Amino acid sequence: MKGDFVHLHVHSQYSLLEAAITAPKLCQTVAEMGMPGVALTDSANMFGAFEFYECAKAHGIKPVFGAQVFYLTGGSMENRDIKRKDQFLANLILLVQDDEGYRNLCNLLSQAHLRGFYYKPRLDKPTLQKYSKGLIALTGGVHGEIHRRLLNDEPELAREGAKFLQDTFPDRCFLEIQDHGLPLEKKVFSSAVALARSLDLPLVATNEARYLKREEAEAHLVLTCIQNGRTINEEEERGGTPTDQKYFKPPDKIKKQFKEFPVAIENTVKIFERCNFSYEDRSYHFPLYQVKSGLSLEEHLREETRQGFEVRWSQIAKRLGDEAEAAKPAYL
Repeated sequence: MKGDFVHLHVHSQYSLLEAAITAPKLCQTVAEMGMPGVALTDSANMFGAFEFYECAKAHGIKPVFGAQVFYLTGGSMENRDIKRKDQFLANLILLVQDDEGYRNLCNLLSQAHLRGFYYKPRLDKPTLQKYSKGLIALTGGVHGEIHRRLLNDEPELAREGAKFLQDTFPDRCFLEIQDHGLPLEKKVFSSAVALARSLDLPLVATNEARYLKREEAEAHLVLTCIQNGRTINEEEERGGTPTDQKYFKPPDKIKKQFKEFPVAIENTVKIFERCNFSYEDRSYHFPLYQVKSGLSLEEHLREETRQGFEVRWSQIAKRLGDEAEAAKPAYL
């Protein structure tokens, strides 16, 4: 299947309370539109990756695996001080190129949830640097560090943030350009493109798809209200989701929107062709567990189980009181 545009920023129902696209319908739509494949980039997880893989193969298209991660622009992800003025959470799209990239993205997501979670699963810049190999980075659109710095009238910090991403993902970093009809996008579009060109940072056109059809925008607004705990009127008063453009647009629509930036369209296919990870290896990969010297795995498990139960039995016996002796298992 040949195509000249590929969607690289797509959220499914596994972006919990943020989108409602299902893998079967997504892959069916991609095939019907004549595109060679699609990327799945859910928020801080890859819960839907294997289902997505199975559906993509069934429809004869190539799946690209990825995720949207959130990183702190300053400080450590273990810091819980939300009033720090030198940091905010920035979006970043990471796409898997190969086996190493898949392992690194899994590691990053685990670190974000286990070490960095504070309201959201968070990463920091040193951790991104440590696990960057095999991954392609897209700068996150209007919620990425570059655009947000420009919106805050901080051009030097925007440049610094762009240089960090370029250095962390050498030859694997692209500035996202988007057009959802949002005022914030239009406000910094020209300055973001100018910054990218001054740094020789290539452009890529994306549309942040969160529902399949334009007419589903209202249903998506309801989903957003559930997430934020507000009514539709409250959400609209606060300026929430002021667009119906975050749907899975046909290639012709995207190409028309970015007709002045044909290279940004071409780069979607180039990135797509560089991403070649799959789940074709169906063998098991269990961890190598170190046991005590002289014991088999079965003997070691039996001993650990007995010791663990003894600890729990002492707690149970206190609650049973006088009845504990009669109820005590024979092997204790």
